[in-house]
Amino acid sequence: MTPVRGAWVTHPSPRSAPALRLFTFAHCGAGTRPFQLWPAGLPEAVEVCPVLLPGREARADEPLLTTIPEIADRAALAIATELDLPCVLFGHSLGALLAFEVARRLGETGRHVRLLVVSACAAPDEAAPALRPAIHDLDDDAFLEAVAGFGALPEELRTDGEMRAAMLPALRADFAAVGGYVFTAGARLPVPITAIGGTEDATVSRAALEAWRRQTSRRFSLSLQPGGHFYPARSRTTLLRMLAREILAVDPSAG
Repeated sequence: MTPVRGAWVTHPSPRSAPALRLFTFAHCGAGTRPFQLWPAGLPEAVEVCPVLLPGREARADEPLLTTIPEIADRAALAIATELDLPCVLFGHSLGALLAFEVARRLGETGRHVRLLVVSACAAPDEAAPALRPAIHDLDDDAFLEAVAGFGALPEELRTDGEMRAAMLPALRADFAAVGGYVFTAGARLPVPITAIGGTEDATVSRAALEAWRRQTSRRFSLSLQPGGHFYPARSRTTLLRMLAREILAVDPSAG
């Protein structure tokens, strides 16, 4: 199913009788594509709903957003309209900060998610701009070189001018959001948190993942998967099996 123009929440593989929705948030510059193969690896009762930010895919002609609070505000409003079923939030890298802030906003209105899964991202109270130098204002070549440090940069972005022109604005906007993020202390989430990272990720340490424990008053678990910052591409099957177990632990009806 093609994402609907203007829609924050997409339903690429609708389930006939879902028991739970899994809302997913991608890494910088990405849209729904990282999650296209996820429905096949999860129980039939789990409906995967990738969140699509403005400025990419079906929303390519919409103005980009450059702050995490604004993105989280709008995403939370969209997700709130789909909470007729229990939900789990998953976020990778930038997406982890977004998922965390969305979980906070939903909780403030009494709509607590069943589980928050954060991937390849330092805990928000450690993810200070000083630890992530702003790179979004660099010239194209220097910016791409800095992005490559995270471990995955399509060669076409270096050599294909058309692809570069299409993808760089969203990538820059997302790095601006990450670079400008300021954590605001608040009550711990009454929601279990699972943190996941790659064993070879040089950008996010185990200690930075462990620090997510401070953000929950419920169960916390940590898992390391083979691979670097973009380990899901290498370890998707293992990741989805683990994610299915985590979901079933908080909602057995999703099995």
